[in-house]
Amino acid sequence: MNARPLTSRRRSEDGSIYASSEAVMARSPQAKVPAEPPRTSNAQVRERWLEALDLSHATRRVTHHPIEPGVHVIIVPASYLLDRKMALVEVDILATMGQVPRLARGVRLGLESIEEFGLSLATDYREWMGDYGRQVADGRVRVMVFVDLAYLEAGLLDRLREAEVRVDFNSPLTFFHRGGLMDYANVLEAAAAMVFEGRALADAASRLAAEATARLQLYAQTFFRLSNFYPQCVWRIERDTFVMELAMPGKSVSLALPYWELRGGAAAAQRTVQAWRERIETLLREVAPYTRPGVPRTYAA
Repeated sequence: MNARPLTSRRRSEDGSIYASSEAVMARSPQAKVPAEPPRTSNAQVRERWLEALDLSHATRRVTHHPIEPGVHVIIVPASYLLDRKMALVEVDILATMGQVPRLARGVRLGLESIEEFGLSLATDYREWMGDYGRQVADGRVRVMVFVDLAYLEAGLLDRLREAEVRVDFNSPLTFFHRGGLMDYANVLEAAAAMVFEGRALADAASRLAAEATARLQLYAQTFFRLSNFYPQCVWRIERDTFVMELAMPGKSVSLALPYWELRGGAAAAQRTVQAWRERIETLLREVAPYTRPGVPRTYAA
């Protein structure tokens, strides 16, 4: 199986969670790569979660349960933890892990680690699992979740094909390309949120695809607006940056605007564009005495 723990705690400057070096396994050549994208619904996933918890509680044993293709759980019920010494519990857990199929891009996390991620969730297992959720949160029930990110990749490829978005799938960061523009998403963070909220891989893929497409569209619209506001400048895209260049006799000046600064919602994007325009206006005023005669100082709307 070769899944490694998803124990991300360090955050980057943009607030996304990066994985530790042991967060994701290398692709396993023996693992089965999904031929079809995930199709299971959120309702089916939660139903299977509750069935697995009921069965584990009834059998009073460490048990393995498939939630959907690409997602498996191992549950240690409260009664079992009370009846066994911890050394025996760990032995039984290791034995049960052998029932989890080999994963192509496997990650593992425990439900009790939810606070380590600091995610903003609409709801989490402490609500939709009912009493089981409270038992997991206070340590009376242990739950380990194994996710094969290859299924998430298949879902993304399926949803982004018609949008002509190319996916460079890696972890923790996956990159999305359309034309000269590029966006990214933390897929380990997305997988953790999916598990904690009791959602399906299909839903997680749909959300990631929609968010990436919307941001790429925002970048394209912003570039179009700026290049039309300031047509006296030459505009180009270099990886994650808009570059504005103004030619002057004997030399040129340029300004780099990292378009990933537009991430964070509509209000944040609006503030970023306003700050960029202030920088552009300042630069144009500073170089105005050196520009060719007849070139207007600004075409800002």
